[in-house]
Amino acid sequence: MRRETRLLPLSPPLLEIKTNPLGENVVTLDVGLVTEANAEELLARLLPYQRIRLTNYGKTLNSALFLGQVLPKLDNLVELSFWQNGIDDEDAIALANALPRFPNLLRLKLKSNNLTDRGAIALVGALSNSRLQELNLEGNRISDKGMLALAEALSNSRLRELKLGANHIGNQGVLALAKILPKVSGLQLLELKGNSVRGEASIGAKAVSALVEAVDSNLCLTEIE
Repeated sequence: MRRETRLLPLSPPLLEIKTNPLGENVVTLDVGLVTEANAEELLARLLPYQRIRLTNYGKTLNSALFLGQVLPKLDNLVELSFWQNGIDDEDAIALANALPRFPNLLRLKLKSNNLTDRGAIALVGALSNSRLQELNLEGNRISDKGMLALAEALSNSRLRELKLGANHIGNQGVLALAKILPKVSGLQLLELKGNSVRGEASIGAKAVSALVEAVDSNLCLTEIE
């Protein structure tokens, strides 16, 4: 399928619309260029779209403007991506507090940011009050502490896909996950590849064995990496 790219006539151009391989329109928004002067027009142009990818979030004061005045009004969002934006724990806490305002949000992508356990725990706390089906936390700094909180929350969530690769999760976190997995229904994909502590693989044979056994007893989970 041919991908289409066009710019909306804002000055400077803040939005770029691309058609992804599934035929869905995805809007890329430069948050760093959001101002009081263009926020209202920006909101009007974003309302028809359900999938938004943000750039330059967390690097300027404009982020607070976007989170406070624009994002809460986009209640038709299905997918929100903060990939590689320098998102930190304070951003994650603000986002977790905002999640209940998005009744239709199914996919939240926070890959390659600066989240630690504190931010992950805040997001996990909001899972039970959301319809999220896909949560991508790859490439952050989440350790066993964050994994323990996430494991406890899984059974009360609607997640179908959970990606936690390239973090700092070790044996304790994986064992906690293995313990809860047999009780979790709905989760279909789990990714843990590339976890390391101080540059060395952090998940040992015992934890891997426990995880494999837990996966075998979970009839919904069909893919693990």
